[in-house]
Amino acid sequence: MDRMNPRVRRQWAGAAFRAALVAAAGLVPWLAGTAGAAAAEAGRPNVLFLLTDDQRADAIGAMGNPAIKTPVMDSLARRGLAFRNAYVLGSNVPAVCTPSRNMIMSGRAYFRWQGLYASPDQPNFPVTLENAGYVTYHYGKKGNTAILIQEKFNTNKYLQDDADREDGEPGKAIVDDAIAFLKEKHGGRPFFMYLAFSNPHDPRVAAQK
Repeated sequence: MDRMNPRVRRQWAGAAFRAALVAAAGLVPWLAGTAGAAAAEAGRPNVLFLLTDDQRADAIGAMGNPAIKTPVMDSLARRGLAFRNAYVLGSNVPAVCTPSRNMIMSGRAYFRWQGLYASPDQPNFPVTLENAGYVTYHYGKKGNTAILIQEKFNTNKYLQDDADREDGEPGKAIVDDAIAFLKEKHGGRPFFMYLAFSNPHDPRVAAQK
């Protein structure tokens, strides 16, 4: 993040939302399938929150980059909402992703808590949605994230970040587990699924195939 030019740095927060689905092409159809139907019957939408790591704001075709082919993400951008004027509030540590992820999960600015992580004892994303009747699921990178709040998810899993980045199939472990979770029965409850990919952060390794 420190090597980004100022314009790209300011747009990082918006890029995190719109530059999703690193390897999740097989996951999106489930939202329109049986899992989505159950939530519709309950009158509450399922929530799928996808977050990538160190992906530039312009590293997606739908944002006007002619050299990059990202058809799944482009489809989401066309059907959804892209944050084109979002800004990073700042940071209390060198890795700006730590306070950013804690702010997302807590709904509070980083100067509203003491120390590295936001407190899980105040209102936050997973607890609020669980209280609203959602089953909550998190699977993602372990470094520089909202460790304390993420403990509040009904399901809370972590990648081995470096191993995931070097195995040649970035995102596959998260996507496979997420699909398995969606196939399970959850008593008709809608889901809040937070998938925090460890890519395209360095090192970038492609499978030989």
